[in-house]
Amino acid sequence: MTKKVVRLTESDLEKIVRRVIKESMGVGFMSGEPNGLKIKKMETAEQTMATGGDDAKVKYRNLVAKVDQFLPFDIKQLQDVANKVKAGEGVLIDVIQPFLKIQKLLEKVNSEGYRMATSTGWKDYKSPITNQSVSGNDKTVYLTAINDLIGIKGALRNKAAEMSGLAATLPQWAKSELGRKILDNYANMAGLNQA
Repeated sequence: MTKKVVRLTESDLEKIVRRVIKESMGVGFMSGEPNGLKIKKMETAEQTMATGGDDAKVKYRNLVAKVDQFLPFDIKQLQDVANKVKAGEGVLIDVIQPFLKIQKLLEKVNSEGYRMATSTGWKDYKSPITNQSVSGNDKTVYLTAINDLIGIKGALRNKAAEMSGLAATLPQWAKSELGRKILDNYANMAGLNQA
């Protein structure tokens, strides 16, 4: 078998990456993009240097890419779902459909809470952020689980900014010693501490 050198344009490479993501991870969540991932054009190191790119911002973008890969959902869209659940808009099962598509992510960041929720028909749940159990109706449990995913991803993005030397404010739950350990654990899971 002979090897060939093939030149690809940037758009060809983007199409290949999109197809690989789509085939390996399934059809996307909410955004119309494969698995909810938005593929952006990347700058080469030479382009960054030529435009006077800031090292901290480049590091931040790289760390945020790891966060987005670890928790591939759009925070704003999931926040819209949380707002609708909280307001009691529509039929609950219809409103939470976007969350149901990504609920397995909850198992990744909170296996105990996820097992508790699924075994009780979403009547009980334990939050990794507050370390407290929530019981009651499924609306309360879904809302807490959705807010946990949003809170964890938001905190990881803030930690990425902090690690890059940019101004960042961690959420209140992540400021305690225990909260810091929990956030550091999620940062390790996302690969932030390997940067």
